[in-house]
Amino acid sequence: MSKIENTYKTRESGAAALVFILALIVFLPVLGNGFVNWDDPSYIYENVHIRSFDLRWIFTAVVVGNYHPLTLLSHTIDYALFGLNPMGHHLVNIILHALNSALVFVLARRLIKTTNLTDVKTSVNPLLPALAAALLFAVHPLHVGSIAWASERKDMLSAFFFLLALLSYLRYVEQGRRPLLYALSLFIFLLALLSKPMAITLPVVLLLLDFYPLKRVPENIGKIGKILLEKAPFFALSLASAITTLWAQRVDGALRSLDTHSLPKRLFIAVHAVAFYLHKLILPVNLSPYYPMPFSTKLTSATFIISLMVIILITLLCLLALKKKQKWPITIWAFYLVTLLPVSGLVTVGGEAVANRYAYIPTMGFLLLAGVLISKIAGHGTVLNKSTATAGAILLAALSLLTFATIKQEAIWKGTVPLMSRAIKLYPWQAAIPYNNRGFVYEAEGKLQLALDDYNKAITITPKFHDAYNNRGILYSKSSLLNLALDDFSNAISIDPLSAKAYSNRGAVYMKMGEYTLALRDLKKAVELDPKNMKALYNLSLVYQELGNSASAYQHMRKAAGLGLPEAIEFLSEGN
Repeated sequence: MSKIENTYKTRESGAAALVFILALIVFLPVLGNGFVNWDDPSYIYENVHIRSFDLRWIFTAVVVGNYHPLTLLSHTIDYALFGLNPMGHHLVNIILHALNSALVFVLARRLIKTTNLTDVKTSVNPLLPALAAALLFAVHPLHVGSIAWASERKDMLSAFFFLLALLSYLRYVEQGRRPLLYALSLFIFLLALLSKPMAITLPVVLLLLDFYPLKRVPENIGKIGKILLEKAPFFALSLASAITTLWAQRVDGALRSLDTHSLPKRLFIAVHAVAFYLHKLILPVNLSPYYPMPFSTKLTSATFIISLMVIILITLLCLLALKKKQKWPITIWAFYLVTLLPVSGLVTVGGEAVANRYAYIPTMGFLLLAGVLISKIAGHGTVLNKSTATAGAILLAALSLLTFATIKQEAIWKGTVPLMSRAIKLYPWQAAIPYNNRGFVYEAEGKLQLALDDYNKAITITPKFHDAYNNRGILYSKSSLLNLALDDFSNAISIDPLSAKAYSNRGAVYMKMGEYTLALRDLKKAVELDPKNMKALYNLSLVYQELGNSASAYQHMRKAAGLGLPEAIEFLSEGN
């Protein structure tokens, strides 16, 4: 390796290290954050399954409507290392984001080497667009939710393998299509899918890279068959992942039917989402952890028309550039649209119209474009020239503003109350989920009236909100308002007949009322729906004891103790 090549390698390594370190520093405050009552219970602190290396569960479980065994494995490893100390879980997310940011630099640098977006022959400027893009990616506030939310480990892991798969594919093409590199890229893609199915679009992204900058797509479209055949295994994995994802969401009840969201409504959500993320990327203000469905989703609304006009305008500009033999605009635009497609709203899951975390991968192309524009300002002279100083000042100003906004967002994610209060402040009449989640924390803190107020507001906003009824029922039960508690648990069961928690809670109320036969029925149903529901097993043991069935009582108490329920362990240790 020549001295010049060594110099370039040193600079590239130093730039990647700089990006990694900056990402770590900016997100260090997250280490002081706790868990939040929003998916974290299901994934982490109430999930008894991650407390042992149960590989059968890891590779068969559906959690919150998602099938992502590699993510569940990572949470299991976290628990083994850190227990339920949130600092350790956040630390892993921060490190993964720092690695992803460094990979963005490496990928951008590799792509720029094969393009005419900037002059790659100069001694200074080739690093600048890649470095600028990666630094902007590292500190952008739009990504805070993906990093500061422990449950969003799936974003970090999937993006990590997504980027590695792209880099492996580039090496495969550059080194004469070696089969081992092809197999490696395919395997890494599988890991990305097992982390989060959003990586499903990678085969299309590979085709985009073939189009530009690799220029492997032949002018004669009839000869494209070889390129498509090469991608067939990738598409096969994507198809398998799509089928598995639809199955998982139907199992969990997360997939909305066309009766719930009509085609025009889905079209509105998708078009709005495309413009929304562009807006938040350029002007990241009023960021919310939760964006509810808009009040109006008509195709005649101003929101839809403006969003559609933005999409049409950008598309026309890209096509005009393509007509002038400039392929990079259409490639960046297509990358954004393709990678956003799985979460655009055409297949709508849950009650959110958009979510900041969905922009983690799709916005990479535009950040690269921003880096290129900064590089163009810098020009092609030495590092000390006026243009380079101007570009450096612009980059430094952008990084400072974004970092400031990111640190403010990190504080919002410090706990459930500030997080949900932020969403309530921005969307007071649509914040049923934030009200419910905040009420749960208030209840745990003993602020029962505040909790009751929040549950009531959640139910007023969404009258068929299963979780709010269940949580309010628990509060009523604690306050000895047993008939009100029964009504709420019965409402929760009527809304979701497969809710093990609601059956368990109603069974516990029947116990308090001395209705042991009714309690037995509900608790048995709860255990049938969730065999590892520790509280239901414990209460079922007590009911069997009251009914004189000592053998069954002991059997269920042993099961509850085996799952780690402290009350059951203490009960057995006392010789009962």
